[in-house]
Amino acid sequence: MSISSTRSIPARPDPAERLAAFVRGLAAPAMAERSVKLVPGALLSMRWLMSVAAADLAPADREAALALATELGLAEPLAAMLRDDLASAAILHFGAEGGEDGTVLKLYAEFPEQRRGGGKRLVHRAVKWRPHRPEAGGVARYLADPALSGAAVAARIAELFGDRSDEPPARLVLSLYNRARGRASADDLLLLEVEEEGTPRRSFDVKFYDAGFRLADLAASLPALAAHFALPPADAAALAALPAEAALGHLAGGIGRDGRAFLTLYFGGGPA
Repeated sequence: MSISSTRSIPARPDPAERLAAFVRGLAAPAMAERSVKLVPGALLSMRWLMSVAAADLAPADREAALALATELGLAEPLAAMLRDDLASAAILHFGAEGGEDGTVLKLYAEFPEQRRGGGKRLVHRAVKWRPHRPEAGGVARYLADPALSGAAVAARIAELFGDRSDEPPARLVLSLYNRARGRASADDLLLLEVEEEGTPRRSFDVKFYDAGFRLADLAASLPALAAHFALPPADAAALAALPAEAALGHLAGGIGRDGRAFLTLYFGGGPA
């Protein structure tokens, strides 16, 4: 006679779910937005970002955030750098993305505005890591030059696309940016340039929330984007099915840390 058991061992929560649950459990109000990332051959949609004002957090909350990040695989010296950034940040952004190589967790520190003086300033510094591959962690720096004119920003976006500046992603971003210049101030359309040491990343992020665009404003460009990135039919359909009335938040693009071209659409920002 054989004996079998139907008792199962509960699965440990996914690291991304644990990070999201931590933010939702804070007493501080949080904002959230979704995003999808187009890369050659795929639409990556398991992506989220939640943000909390640092002033709304108790010192114990910051320590708990650092402890959880360490428990979820954030290695030294990134943890030490994050500890210093948590002390000086104005806003904390928690995020995760699922990709072909597994989940990446993210913790961004957004620093107080420093608009005086010329030259670039550090706006965000983010630690990004894979829970099961601590050695693969890295740091992304988001830099801005508030003194750039609208025309200079458009020229810089084209430059960051390099020899791809006549392709659908660049045409979409530049067209939208030029339209946005008539609907929002230069301060509200801040260009962030992104660097990741030790990687070929060469990319940008532009915020469009204050221009009042909706995803519907991108509808005519989506088929060309799907074709450009050679999305399979299911992914092209998912791109076309994004909520048309959702607010367009950011567009990010260029060359990613893996050396591939990408375009990310951020949308639907609101209370978490």
